[in-house]
Amino acid sequence: MRVLIFGAGALGSLIGALLSKRNEVILAGRKEHIFSIQEEGLRISGHTEMLARPRAVERIEDLSGYDYVFLTVKSYDTKSAMKSLAELPGLSTVVTMQNGLGNLETIGEYTDSVIGGTTSHGATLKEAGEVVHAGAGDTVAGIFKGVSRESLDSLAGELTACGMRTDVTENLSGEVWAKAIVNAGINPLTAILGARNGHLLENPEVTEMLEEVCLEAIAVATTCEIPLPEDDLVERTKRVARMTAQNLSSMLQDVVRKRKTEIDSITGEIVRLGNDRGVPTPLNSALLAVVKGMENSYGV
Repeated sequence: MRVLIFGAGALGSLIGALLSKRNEVILAGRKEHIFSIQEEGLRISGHTEMLARPRAVERIEDLSGYDYVFLTVKSYDTKSAMKSLAELPGLSTVVTMQNGLGNLETIGEYTDSVIGGTTSHGATLKEAGEVVHAGAGDTVAGIFKGVSRESLDSLAGELTACGMRTDVTENLSGEVWAKAIVNAGINPLTAILGARNGHLLENPEVTEMLEEVCLEAIAVATTCEIPLPEDDLVERTKRVARMTAQNLSSMLQDVVRKRKTEIDSITGEIVRLGNDRGVPTPLNSALLAVVKGMENSYGV
């Protein structure tokens, strides 16, 4: 199959590298990263060790011929990315495993063929052309709109065959919310503490805060009548932190690089919805304020 990874940062590059084992993959991303891949290939280290040689480009002019377009930009760039993609001829099925809430709905405004999903694989952009696969995790995918079950199964099977085991879900909205709850528990704390994911389980006071943050988010989701998965999402969050113990969360990576974070689409949405429905979110509100303050301090 032929796949475009649009916005190939850490996670997008990892997905592209794995898929390139058996498929034609084209990465579109930042100039320095793309140039390094063009010259020396894409190096994956850590949990996975490989040198991939997908085609890498800075710009695309035609989407014809792709079976899937993976949108892996930051959540705050989803709308502008989809505007650009929608202007090109031949847009195929768009697949998103982005962090945060609202991406699926935004993508659905521009195309009628969308697969959504979540993954807890840890990926860190070490330098241009090299991504550290810091830990394996669970991946699920489901139909948001306009996709056949056959197409979904085909994609999930190909991801699994390439080393990224992917299960199919009938409860996409619940899984997307579950991932947002996991992210709310891990990402802001690691960004503020400057710590790897596993550190959150090494200090009882920090672990307790992680638990309370998740419980607030679960209360908001319940009030919004989201069909959350049946497993204990607090324990799921701890399991993800344990499985990706050496990973630098994407939010921490953004803070280190003094870039805008995805706090608004994760914690910000939880706080907003909590306020709308009268659900208290004091810890999430505090974490939102601190991370936004950190962003403001370096002027994004």
